[in-house]
Amino acid sequence: VFPGLSGLSAAGACMEHTECAPPRRKDLTNSLERKIKHLEKQRQELLDVNQQWDQQFRNMKELYERKVLELKTKLAATENTHTLVKEQKQSVTEGDRQLEKEKDSLRKELQALKKENKLLKENNALANRKKEHYACEIKRLNKVLQDALTIGSSSLSEDSGKCKGRCSHAEMRREVEWHKQQPAYQWNALSQLPPRVQHKAHGFSSERKTDL
Repeated sequence: VFPGLSGLSAAGACMEHTECAPPRRKDLTNSLERKIKHLEKQRQELLDVNQQWDQQFRNMKELYERKVLELKTKLAATENTHTLVKEQKQSVTEGDRQLEKEKDSLRKELQALKKENKLLKENNALANRKKEHYACEIKRLNKVLQDALTIGSSSLSEDSGKCKGRCSHAEMRREVEWHKQQPAYQWNALSQLPPRVQHKAHGFSSERKTDL
């Protein structure tokens, strides 16, 4: 309720009563002046109240706008934080997936290396067995060759006329020593000897097999 409204009602009732009664001119003028002043005062009071209300409304509006702006700012910050956290989670998840892929690739590579290492060990063991076998075979061939040379040396005097001086004992030893230094000696040492010595060696080898 606006201040002074009750006074306005009372003044209106008084004016009606004055008009109804037989007025005196001077008293009526004074009464009207007082009423006018009173109404002007009430009008001024209403204007003041309206100004106060207008100022309060403006203040409340500014406060509301500030609050709305603050809330919008907080909301935007919250949304940005949420987006950042979501992106970080996605990044971590993607990083975990990439790490798992790298681990899986490393595991496969390790398995391949293990298989390759196992194969190399097997090949190395096979090579060692072959080496031992070849060493035994070379030793056996050397023994056969030595026996053949011994037989050849014992029959050298008998065959000296047929050889016509080309196959002396010293020359035969030099030729054998030369063949020993050749890379192919391990496999075809006997085939590199003169035909007569090969024949003797094969004959000796056949005799050893017959004896066994």
